[in-house]
Amino acid sequence: MQTLRNATTPTRNDDGSFTLLVEDGWQQGRGAYGGLVLGALATAMEASEPDTSRRLRTLTGELPGPTPVGPATITVETLRRGSGVTTLHARLVAGTEICAAATAVLGKARASDDLALPESPLGPPWNDVPILPMGSGIAPTFTQHLEFRALPPFPFTSGKEGVTQGYIRPQKRSSALRVSDLIALCDSYWPSYFVRLGIPRPMATIAFTVQILVDPATLDPEEPLFYRAREIANVDGFVSEIRELFTRAGKLVAVNPQTFVIIQ
Repeated sequence: MQTLRNATTPTRNDDGSFTLLVEDGWQQGRGAYGGLVLGALATAMEASEPDTSRRLRTLTGELPGPTPVGPATITVETLRRGSGVTTLHARLVAGTEICAAATAVLGKARASDDLALPESPLGPPWNDVPILPMGSGIAPTFTQHLEFRALPPFPFTSGKEGVTQGYIRPQKRSSALRVSDLIALCDSYWPSYFVRLGIPRPMATIAFTVQILVDPATLDPEEPLFYRAREIANVDGFVSEIRELFTRAGKLVAVNPQTFVIIQ
């Protein structure tokens, strides 16, 4: 089984572009799942920044079309490189189609109060929560690569509130986590809108923003992260949701607003 790290690591070409080889088994519908694609764009942009003290702080991406199995080309453009912040833009093209695009801001650490005090959402200890079997039935193919320890409410139970929560980590873990891992884990669970439904409906991510609040290299790759998502708006078939990742101790790791379209 390919690791998440390998799946989100494109190969640099002599001309400065990158090649991402999407393997069979990472699909969500007709293409690779968005967390993999956006994670690969993030990896390419990080590799294009020579100053390693500038960590990726935010990424904003769009997924205009599915990324098929096979090779795709990623190009990275520097929009601006200032004294402490670099802004980069990347595109992924498969064949002649632009399948994904993202802009990332990488910046040096600055003096701050380091204050982040969201409401602690943590449930029972992660090893007390059973693993939810995935990767078969209606679950997307890519879910076989991740370990889900989901808490109620569950999808398609006609719940009153769109909330999804549980623990998440890769099935095969690397020695350290990267930004691409956090992006992929943000995009792991089902839309929280599914909880309010009684039957499945197809949906797709069309806009994705993530703020990385913790250096992923400081996290224990063996410890699952706590995942929480909340539906905040549902208008004209477009659903807004905010997702968060926390450490076991309740420290906020990433914030991820997403916009989904309900496919009629």
